[in-house]
Amino acid sequence: MKVTIDRELFARAAKIAAAVAPRRPAEPVHGAAVLDAGAHGLRITATDGETAISVVVAAVVDTAGSVAAPAHRLAAVLADAPAAFVEVVSKPTTLKVKAGGRSTTRVPVWASTEAVPAPSDVQATLTLTGPAAALRGYLDALGGLPVGGPERWGLNGVALHVRDGVAIGVGTDGHRAAKIGSGEAITVAGDAPQDALLPIDGLRVLSRGLALASGVATVEIGEAALRAVWDGGYAWAATLAGTPPDVASIVPTSHTLSIRVAPSELAAAVTRAGRVAAAVTLTPGAESLTVSADGADGAHTETIDAEIEGSPGPVTLSREYVIAALGCVGGDVAEVRSSGGLSPVTVTADDTIPSMDGPEPLVIIMPIRR
Repeated sequence: MKVTIDRELFARAAKIAAAVAPRRPAEPVHGAAVLDAGAHGLRITATDGETAISVVVAAVVDTAGSVAAPAHRLAAVLADAPAAFVEVVSKPTTLKVKAGGRSTTRVPVWASTEAVPAPSDVQATLTLTGPAAALRGYLDALGGLPVGGPERWGLNGVALHVRDGVAIGVGTDGHRAAKIGSGEAITVAGDAPQDALLPIDGLRVLSRGLALASGVATVEIGEAALRAVWDGGYAWAATLAGTPPDVASIVPTSHTLSIRVAPSELAAAVTRAGRVAAAVTLTPGAESLTVSADGADGAHTETIDAEIEGSPGPVTLSREYVIAALGCVGGDVAEVRSSGGLSPVTVTADDTIPSMDGPEPLVIIMPIRR
Protein backbone atom coordinates (compact mmCIF):
# COMPACT_ATOMS: atom_id res chain seq x y z
CA MET A 1 0.00 0.00 0.00
CA LYS A 2 1.25 3.46 -0.90
CA VAL A 3 -0.80 6.67 -0.57
CA THR A 4 -0.27 10.41 -0.34
CA ILE A 5 -2.78 12.18 1.87
CA ASP A 6 -3.55 15.51 3.54
CA ARG A 7 -1.99 15.24 7.00
CA GLU A 8 -4.64 17.29 8.81
CA LEU A 9 -7.55 15.27 7.42
CA PHE A 10 -5.73 11.98 8.05
CA ALA A 11 -4.84 13.05 11.59
CA ARG A 12 -8.44 14.00 12.35
CA ALA A 13 -9.76 10.65 11.11
CA ALA A 14 -7.02 8.73 12.94
CA LYS A 15 -7.82 10.55 16.19
CA ILE A 16 -11.50 9.59 15.93
CA ALA A 17 -10.53 5.98 15.18
CA ALA A 18 -8.16 5.95 18.16
CA ALA A 19 -10.98 7.13 20.43
CA VAL A 20 -12.79 3.88 19.60
CA ALA A 21 -9.85 1.44 19.62
CA PRO A 22 -8.94 -0.10 23.00
CA ARG A 23 -5.94 1.59 24.61
CA ARG A 24 -4.76 -1.50 26.49
CA PRO A 25 -5.95 -4.49 24.44
CA ALA A 26 -5.27 -8.09 25.43
CA GLU A 27 -3.45 -8.46 22.11
CA PRO A 28 -1.76 -5.50 20.35
CA VAL A 29 -3.60 -6.16 17.09
CA HIS A 30 -6.93 -5.75 18.93
CA GLY A 31 -6.08 -2.05 19.34
CA ALA A 32 -5.44 -1.59 15.63
CA ALA A 33 -7.13 0.55 13.02
CA VAL A 34 -7.50 -1.04 9.62
CA LEU A 35 -6.24 1.11 6.73
CA ASP A 36 -7.73 0.17 3.37
CA ALA A 37 -6.52 2.03 0.26
CA GLY A 38 -8.30 1.79 -3.06
CA ALA A 39 -10.39 3.70 -5.59
CA HIS A 40 -12.41 5.17 -2.71
CA GLY A 41 -9.32 6.77 -1.17
CA LEU A 42 -8.14 5.66 2.27
CA ARG A 43 -10.68 4.07 4.64
CA ILE A 44 -9.86 3.93 8.36
CA THR A 45 -11.85 1.51 10.54
CA ALA A 46 -11.57 0.76 14.25
CA THR A 47 -13.67 -1.05 16.88
CA ASP A 48 -13.69 -2.14 20.50
CA GLY A 49 -16.54 -4.59 19.97
CA GLU A 50 -19.13 -2.30 21.57
CA THR A 51 -18.59 0.64 19.19
CA ALA A 52 -17.06 1.01 15.74
CA ILE A 53 -16.24 3.75 13.26
CA SER A 54 -15.25 3.70 9.59
CA VAL A 55 -14.38 6.86 7.64
CA VAL A 56 -12.99 7.59 4.20
CA VAL A 57 -10.38 10.29 3.56
CA ALA A 58 -9.55 11.49 0.06
CA ALA A 59 -6.06 10.34 -0.95
CA VAL A 60 -3.83 9.76 -3.97
CA VAL A 61 -3.46 5.99 -4.07
CA ASP A 62 -0.39 4.73 -5.91
CA THR A 63 -0.71 1.16 -4.64
CA ALA A 64 -3.92 -0.30 -3.22
CA GLY A 65 -3.85 -2.55 -0.19
CA SER A 66 -4.85 -2.89 3.45
CA VAL A 67 -3.04 -3.29 6.77
CA ALA A 68 -3.82 -3.02 10.47
CA ALA A 69 -1.79 -0.39 12.36
CA PRO A 70 -1.78 0.56 16.08
CA ALA A 71 -4.52 3.20 16.25
CA HIS A 72 -3.21 5.30 19.15
CA ARG A 73 0.38 5.35 17.94
CA LEU A 74 -0.68 6.28 14.41
CA ALA A 75 -2.83 9.14 15.72
CA ALA A 76 0.09 10.44 17.80
CA VAL A 77 2.47 10.31 14.82
CA LEU A 78 0.08 12.23 12.58
CA ALA A 79 -0.84 14.83 15.20
CA ASP A 80 2.40 16.77 14.83
CA ALA A 81 4.00 15.47 11.61
CA PRO A 82 5.83 18.51 10.11
CA ALA A 83 4.22 18.58 6.65
CA ALA A 84 0.94 19.46 4.96
CA PHE A 85 0.87 16.08 3.18
CA VAL A 86 2.26 12.72 4.26
CA GLU A 87 3.19 9.63 2.31
CA VAL A 88 2.13 6.32 3.82
CA VAL A 89 3.86 3.16 2.66
CA SER A 90 3.25 -0.31 4.08
CA LYS A 91 5.71 -3.18 4.15
CA PRO A 92 5.03 -6.71 5.44
CA THR A 93 5.71 -5.77 9.09
CA THR A 94 5.95 -1.96 9.18
CA LEU A 95 4.10 1.15 8.10
CA LYS A 96 6.24 4.13 7.10
CA VAL A 97 4.85 7.64 7.47
CA LYS A 98 6.96 10.21 5.61
CA ALA A 99 6.33 13.92 6.27
CA GLY A 100 7.98 15.62 3.28
CA GLY A 101 11.73 15.32 3.55
CA ARG A 102 11.68 16.26 7.22
CA SER A 103 10.73 13.15 9.13
CA THR A 104 10.00 9.46 8.75
CA THR A 105 8.27 7.32 11.37
CA ARG A 106 7.80 3.57 11.30
CA VAL A 107 5.14 1.70 13.25
CA PRO A 108 4.42 -2.04 13.33
CA VAL A 109 1.57 -3.44 11.27
CA TRP A 110 -0.35 -6.68 10.95
CA ALA A 111 -2.38 -8.24 8.20
CA SER A 112 -5.80 -6.60 8.12
CA THR A 113 -7.39 -10.03 8.50
CA GLU A 114 -5.87 -10.30 11.99
CA ALA A 115 -7.79 -7.28 13.27
CA VAL A 116 -11.11 -7.62 15.04
CA PRO A 117 -13.88 -7.27 12.40
CA ALA A 118 -15.82 -4.04 12.84
CA PRO A 119 -19.56 -4.63 13.35
CA SER A 120 -21.92 -2.60 11.18
CA ASP A 121 -25.27 -4.41 11.02
CA VAL A 122 -28.40 -2.69 12.31
CA GLN A 123 -31.91 -4.06 11.92
CA ALA A 124 -33.43 -0.62 12.20
CA THR A 125 -36.97 0.08 13.32
CA LEU A 126 -36.37 3.84 13.50
CA THR A 127 -34.48 6.22 11.19
CA LEU A 128 -33.60 9.88 11.67
CA THR A 129 -32.59 11.72 8.49
CA GLY A 130 -31.34 15.28 8.12
CA PRO A 131 -28.31 17.52 7.80
CA ALA A 132 -25.27 15.93 9.44
CA ALA A 133 -24.83 18.99 11.66
CA ALA A 134 -28.45 18.77 12.90
CA LEU A 135 -28.14 15.04 13.64
CA ARG A 136 -24.88 15.60 15.46
CA GLY A 137 -26.46 18.37 17.54
CA TYR A 138 -29.32 16.07 18.54
CA LEU A 139 -26.98 13.21 19.42
CA ASP A 140 -24.92 15.62 21.54
CA ALA A 141 -28.12 16.74 23.29
CA LEU A 142 -29.09 13.11 23.95
CA GLY A 143 -25.58 12.44 25.25
CA GLY A 144 -26.00 15.31 27.70
CA LEU A 145 -29.13 13.86 29.30
CA PRO A 146 -28.69 12.60 32.87
CA VAL A 147 -28.19 8.85 33.14
CA GLY A 148 -26.60 6.57 35.69
CA GLY A 149 -27.28 4.14 38.49
CA PRO A 150 -27.58 0.36 38.80
CA GLU A 151 -28.61 -1.43 35.61
CA ARG A 152 -31.55 -3.04 37.42
CA TRP A 153 -33.07 0.42 37.74
CA GLY A 154 -32.97 0.94 33.96
CA LEU A 155 -31.11 4.25 34.37
CA ASN A 156 -27.94 3.43 32.44
CA GLY A 157 -28.93 4.74 29.01
CA VAL A 158 -31.19 7.12 27.10
CA ALA A 159 -34.71 5.93 26.26
CA LEU A 160 -36.25 7.00 22.97
CA HIS A 161 -39.87 7.19 21.85
CA VAL A 162 -41.69 8.81 18.93
CA ARG A 163 -44.63 11.22 19.20
CA ASP A 164 -46.21 12.97 16.21
CA GLY A 165 -43.17 12.47 14.00
CA VAL A 166 -40.68 13.66 16.62
CA ALA A 167 -38.06 11.47 18.33
CA ILE A 168 -38.01 12.24 22.06
CA GLY A 169 -35.05 11.20 24.18
CA VAL A 170 -35.47 10.73 27.94
CA GLY A 171 -32.80 10.21 30.58
CA THR A 172 -32.71 10.02 34.37
CA ASP A 173 -30.20 9.30 37.10
CA GLY A 174 -32.75 9.03 39.92
CA HIS A 175 -32.14 12.59 41.15
CA ARG A 176 -33.26 14.39 38.01
CA ALA A 177 -34.79 13.62 34.64
CA ALA A 178 -34.80 15.37 31.28
CA LYS A 179 -36.16 14.98 27.77
CA ILE A 180 -35.48 16.63 24.44
CA GLY A 181 -37.03 16.36 20.97
CA SER A 182 -35.34 15.92 17.60
CA GLY A 183 -36.36 19.26 16.08
CA GLU A 184 -37.79 20.34 12.73
CA ALA A 185 -34.63 19.75 10.66
CA ILE A 186 -34.74 15.98 11.28
CA THR A 187 -37.21 13.65 9.56
CA VAL A 188 -38.31 10.70 11.71
CA ALA A 189 -39.59 7.42 10.23
CA GLY A 190 -40.64 4.28 12.09
CA ASP A 191 -40.78 3.68 15.81
CA ALA A 192 -38.21 3.28 18.56
CA PRO A 193 -37.37 -0.22 19.84
CA GLN A 194 -39.23 -1.04 23.05
CA ASP A 195 -36.52 -2.65 25.16
CA ALA A 196 -33.34 -0.84 24.19
CA LEU A 197 -31.47 2.09 25.74
CA LEU A 198 -28.96 4.26 23.88
CA PRO A 199 -25.52 4.26 25.59
CA ILE A 200 -23.90 7.64 26.24
CA ASP A 201 -20.51 6.42 24.95
CA GLY A 202 -22.16 5.10 21.79
CA LEU A 203 -23.93 8.42 21.16
CA ARG A 204 -20.57 10.18 21.48
CA VAL A 205 -18.96 7.85 18.94
CA LEU A 206 -21.74 8.54 16.43
CA SER A 207 -21.36 12.27 17.05
CA ARG A 208 -17.60 12.13 16.43
CA GLY A 209 -18.20 10.36 13.15
CA LEU A 210 -20.79 12.88 12.00
CA ALA A 211 -18.25 15.64 12.68
CA LEU A 212 -16.48 14.40 9.53
CA ALA A 213 -19.68 14.36 7.47
CA SER A 214 -21.30 17.00 5.33
CA GLY A 215 -24.65 17.07 3.60
CA VAL A 216 -27.42 14.66 4.53
CA ALA A 217 -26.85 11.77 6.95
CA THR A 218 -28.99 9.10 8.61
CA VAL A 219 -29.11 7.61 12.09
CA GLU A 220 -30.58 4.09 12.21
CA ILE A 221 -31.74 2.60 15.51
CA GLY A 222 -32.66 -1.02 16.16
CA GLU A 223 -33.13 -3.35 19.11
CA ALA A 224 -29.46 -4.36 19.30
CA ALA A 225 -27.54 -1.47 17.72
CA LEU A 226 -27.60 2.05 16.33
CA ARG A 227 -25.62 3.48 13.43
CA ALA A 228 -24.93 6.83 11.80
CA VAL A 229 -24.38 6.63 8.06
CA TRP A 230 -23.06 9.34 5.75
CA ASP A 231 -21.37 9.52 2.38
CA GLY A 232 -18.09 7.67 2.86
CA GLY A 233 -18.46 6.38 6.40
CA TYR A 234 -20.43 5.08 9.33
CA ALA A 235 -20.30 4.93 13.12
CA TRP A 236 -21.87 2.04 15.05
CA ALA A 237 -22.68 1.23 18.67
CA ALA A 238 -24.43 -1.58 20.51
CA THR A 239 -27.53 -0.63 22.46
CA LEU A 240 -28.12 -1.50 26.11
CA ALA A 241 -30.78 -4.03 26.99
CA GLY A 242 -33.27 -2.69 29.49
CA THR A 243 -36.76 -1.37 30.06
CA PRO A 244 -36.98 2.43 29.96
CA PRO A 245 -37.93 3.93 33.34
CA ASP A 246 -41.40 5.44 33.73
CA VAL A 247 -40.32 9.06 34.00
CA ALA A 248 -43.74 10.36 32.95
CA SER A 249 -45.18 9.28 36.30
CA ILE A 250 -43.07 11.85 38.20
CA VAL A 251 -43.96 14.87 36.05
CA PRO A 252 -45.94 17.25 38.32
CA THR A 253 -49.45 17.98 37.08
CA SER A 254 -49.78 21.22 39.05
CA HIS A 255 -47.65 23.83 40.79
CA THR A 256 -48.06 26.60 43.37
CA LEU A 257 -45.06 28.71 42.33
CA SER A 258 -43.82 29.91 38.93
CA ILE A 259 -40.54 31.77 38.42
CA ARG A 260 -39.85 33.30 34.99
CA VAL A 261 -36.25 34.39 34.60
CA ALA A 262 -33.52 34.89 32.01
CA PRO A 263 -31.57 31.59 31.90
CA SER A 264 -28.20 33.31 31.47
CA GLU A 265 -28.79 35.56 34.52
CA LEU A 266 -29.91 32.69 36.74
CA ALA A 267 -27.07 30.44 35.57
CA ALA A 268 -24.52 33.18 36.32
CA ALA A 269 -25.98 33.80 39.78
CA VAL A 270 -26.06 30.07 40.58
CA THR A 271 -22.46 29.74 39.40
CA ARG A 272 -21.32 32.51 41.74
CA ALA A 273 -23.29 31.16 44.68
CA GLY A 274 -22.08 27.65 43.90
CA ARG A 275 -18.47 28.63 44.56
CA VAL A 276 -19.14 28.33 48.27
CA ALA A 277 -21.49 25.33 48.32
CA ALA A 278 -22.78 22.57 46.06
CA ALA A 279 -26.41 23.39 46.90
CA VAL A 280 -28.12 26.72 46.16
CA THR A 281 -31.40 28.07 47.51
CA LEU A 282 -33.85 29.99 45.34
CA THR A 283 -36.08 32.31 47.36
CA PRO A 284 -38.75 34.21 45.39
CA GLY A 285 -39.77 37.73 46.37
CA ALA A 286 -42.45 40.02 44.99
CA GLU A 287 -40.58 40.87 41.76
CA SER A 288 -37.17 39.31 42.23
CA LEU A 289 -35.40 36.06 43.00
CA THR A 290 -32.73 35.66 45.68
CA VAL A 291 -30.02 33.09 44.98
CA SER A 292 -28.03 32.06 48.04
CA ALA A 293 -25.62 29.43 49.28
CA ASP A 294 -24.06 28.74 52.65
CA GLY A 295 -21.27 26.25 53.21
CA ALA A 296 -17.91 25.54 54.79
CA ASP A 297 -16.23 27.79 52.21
CA GLY A 298 -18.39 30.81 53.00
CA ALA A 299 -21.74 32.31 52.09
CA HIS A 300 -23.15 34.14 49.08
CA THR A 301 -26.40 36.01 48.43
CA GLU A 302 -27.56 37.99 45.41
CA THR A 303 -30.83 39.12 43.88
CA ILE A 304 -31.82 39.03 40.22
CA ASP A 305 -34.90 40.22 38.33
CA ALA A 306 -37.65 37.65 37.92
CA GLU A 307 -41.40 37.41 37.37
CA ILE A 308 -43.00 35.58 40.28
CA GLU A 309 -46.47 34.02 40.34
CA GLY A 310 -48.01 32.02 43.17
CA SER A 311 -47.13 31.51 46.80
CA PRO A 312 -43.49 32.21 47.67
CA GLY A 313 -41.28 29.64 49.31
CA PRO A 314 -37.61 28.73 49.11
CA VAL A 315 -36.37 25.64 47.26
CA THR A 316 -32.88 24.17 47.52
CA LEU A 317 -31.36 22.46 44.50
CA SER A 318 -28.05 21.12 43.28
CA ARG A 319 -25.93 23.86 41.72
CA GLU A 320 -24.80 21.46 38.99
CA TYR A 321 -28.34 20.35 38.16
CA VAL A 322 -29.71 23.89 37.88
CA ILE A 323 -26.95 25.03 35.51
CA ALA A 324 -27.37 21.93 33.33
CA ALA A 325 -31.16 22.38 33.24
CA LEU A 326 -30.91 25.99 32.10
CA GLY A 327 -28.50 24.98 29.35
CA CYS A 328 -30.90 22.27 28.21
CA VAL A 329 -34.04 24.41 27.88
CA GLY A 330 -32.32 27.39 26.25
CA GLY A 331 -34.38 30.35 25.01
CA ASP A 332 -34.62 33.90 26.37
CA VAL A 333 -36.86 33.03 29.31
CA ALA A 334 -36.93 29.89 31.47
CA GLU A 335 -39.80 28.95 33.74
CA VAL A 336 -39.11 27.19 37.03
CA ARG A 337 -42.16 25.61 38.69
CA SER A 338 -42.49 24.17 42.18
CA SER A 339 -45.15 23.06 44.63
CA GLY A 340 -42.89 23.58 47.61
CA GLY A 341 -41.33 21.16 50.04
CA LEU A 342 -39.59 18.21 48.40
CA SER A 343 -41.92 17.97 45.39
CA PRO A 344 -40.19 17.78 41.99
CA VAL A 345 -39.15 21.07 40.39
CA THR A 346 -39.61 21.49 36.63
CA VAL A 347 -37.57 23.71 34.33
CA THR A 348 -38.91 24.53 30.85
CA ALA A 349 -38.92 27.29 28.29
CA ASP A 350 -41.43 30.06 29.06
CA ASP A 351 -45.12 29.05 28.92
CA THR A 352 -44.30 25.41 28.09
CA ILE A 353 -46.49 22.87 29.87
CA PRO A 354 -44.34 20.17 31.53
CA SER A 355 -44.97 16.91 29.66
CA MET A 356 -43.00 13.90 28.45
CA ASP A 357 -44.95 13.75 25.19
CA GLY A 358 -44.14 17.08 23.53
CA PRO A 359 -40.89 17.93 21.72
CA GLU A 360 -40.04 20.87 23.99
CA PRO A 361 -37.14 20.40 26.42
CA LEU A 362 -38.08 19.55 30.01
CA VAL A 363 -35.92 19.00 33.07
CA ILE A 364 -37.16 17.66 36.42
CA ILE A 365 -35.00 18.14 39.52
CA MET A 366 -35.56 16.66 42.96
CA PRO A 367 -34.97 19.27 45.73
CA ILE A 368 -32.42 18.82 48.48
CA ARG A 369 -33.62 18.44 52.07
CA ARG A 370 -32.18 21.21 54.25
